[in-house]
Amino acid sequence: MLKQIAQRKHLAPRVRSFNEINLDFFLFNDNVFHFSRRSVLPAFKLAEEKKVNVNVQRLLDELCHRLFTVCSVFMEFPYVQYQGASPMAKALALKLNEELKRFYDSVQQKGTIKMKEPRGTMLILDRGFDMIAPVVHDYYYQSLVYEFKEVGDEGEVTVQDNKMAFLNDQDDLWVRYRNQHIVEVNNSLNQELNLLAAEGRRMVGSGRSTDNMSP
Repeated sequence: MLKQIAQRKHLAPRVRSFNEINLDFFLFNDNVFHFSRRSVLPAFKLAEEKKVNVNVQRLLDELCHRLFTVCSVFMEFPYVQYQGASPMAKALALKLNEELKRFYDSVQQKGTIKMKEPRGTMLILDRGFDMIAPVVHDYYYQSLVYEFKEVGDEGEVTVQDNKMAFLNDQDDLWVRYRNQHIVEVNNSLNQELNLLAAEGRRMVGSGRSTDNMSP
């Protein structure tokens, strides 16, 4: 990567600093991330209850590393807890806690990075702990938009008259309402529309009075 940047004569003078970030997850929005691993559940399902085979062990190592990158990027050193009845959750939690402790000890010795306080809690659960959640449909604004509209990878969506809109962080309304219940969104939008209408009437009224004063 550094070699490619150095070969770009017009790019190199514009780069003030360059840092490599150990980023192994996808940030869906400001409070949701995912690993884009759809094959995880079948792999765990085929594993024996009290014996972790090589493939599952490899998968646990990968998930541990990915969770570690989430914590390290956001400077979190959480208390790691797990579902006691799940050997997979236990194995992953112990691995992750060991990695986090090793990382935290190293940065403490260097004194260059300060972890966030107070420490949070990471709870690792087996999917069998809650079988209903995957089929429950919430009624938040973002969920309903994705339910009834075709939304592209960049947030592009077709609205009335074949116009294109982009639902992303550049849209203040989308950022403000996407994680709110649709009832709250409806009430808030109605209030904003009422305020806008009142402001419009005030401006029109002010214009009329000005016109009346004109000779």
